[in-house]
Amino acid sequence: MTIATPKADLASTSEPMVAEWTASNLEVRRIRAALDKLWVDWADRSVGSPAGMATDQQDQAFMRPSTINAIAIADSEGEATRLEATLATLQEYSPSRSIILSRSGSGIGEDRCSVRIEVAERRASRSSSPTRIEIITLVAPSGNDEMLASMANALLLPDLPDVLVVLGEPLANNGLVASLLERTDGLLVDTVSTHRVGETLDYLLRASQLRNRLGVGDLVWTRLRTWRDLLAQFFDQPAARGALDRIDDVRIVYAPRKEDDRSGLTAALLVAGWLGSRLGWRAPGDLIPSNGGFRLTLRAGERGKSREVLLSLQEGKSNLSCSSLESVRLATKGGEPCEFLVERRDEAAITTLSSTAEMAHMTRLVHASCPADGTILAAKLRRLRYDSVYIEALELASVLWPPGFES
Repeated sequence: MTIATPKADLASTSEPMVAEWTASNLEVRRIRAALDKLWVDWADRSVGSPAGMATDQQDQAFMRPSTINAIAIADSEGEATRLEATLATLQEYSPSRSIILSRSGSGIGEDRCSVRIEVAERRASRSSSPTRIEIITLVAPSGNDEMLASMANALLLPDLPDVLVVLGEPLANNGLVASLLERTDGLLVDTVSTHRVGETLDYLLRASQLRNRLGVGDLVWTRLRTWRDLLAQFFDQPAARGALDRIDDVRIVYAPRKEDDRSGLTAALLVAGWLGSRLGWRAPGDLIPSNGGFRLTLRAGERGKSREVLLSLQEGKSNLSCSSLESVRLATKGGEPCEFLVERRDEAAITTLSSTAEMAHMTRLVHASCPADGTILAAKLRRLRYDSVYIEALELASVLWPPGFES
């Protein structure tokens, strides 16, 4: 076993101490012993030998925050390294313990297991108490999903919620995810990079039916909070509220897929699902390709008195759309004209436009920077809970883009 103290990524984070080794198998006792030794060494390095400290100093030196256990799944060792960096630099909120599970890739040592333990402390300000960071990364050869899941369960801190974090692919048909899903309290994903959109949405919908106490969350849904707020605010005015029953044309333009594989497709589907589920629109089937995008005629209103709502999704061209949406436009094509538009102008601002027969033409500029992934992840880990509005949006989104229907 080697111990190193690489340079910290943040000035407010102490230099992490690291223990790592490879072995033919994984042993819980050895991992726990190495973790305990790292903290003893850290206390000795930072404040002197624990034996010479007062009781209150010892309590502070060995105190950890009571938040959650995060179990993160990586599909490769490279992805595991990126996850380590993300979890180590979360601001304002950190899991009490993070456990990263990964399968080893091809090459030398592919038949061996590896362990990496990193411990550090972060202090948000001089007046705040330090926050402990504990990250345990376990890598095992393919075919050992159940062993990795069992190791994670054995290393969880007791009496804390357990959150399964999957920020990449695959999600559906992933044995490691399946081994842990029913044992944890919540599932947090990020579908911004998914290529298997239909399978992923369907899997999330089925996972939500497990009714784990923290439910299912998607960072894409969290990134859409500003868009949902701005769209809803149009109809805070009584003069605009009546237009809701006349909307018959919805156009959503989403961010194109970039070199890092991120796109706004799932964001567009979730916004469509949110609008449809809130306004009682019904989907008779799935989207169909049309003019380089996708469209579907929805049904609105009471059965027997229904009307048509044309929904269209179009891939945009802007590189300044935060891998989310470029615009959402709600309008009427007949009768009294109305238009409601939310559009991202650049990475720092969104504009809104509203026009109805009862209201004067109005525009405004909203400062809304692209949120950093770490900020979104920390916020969602802090507030992960069962969200019925998200689930209803997910239900309709999975109808619009079912498994097997891929762009």
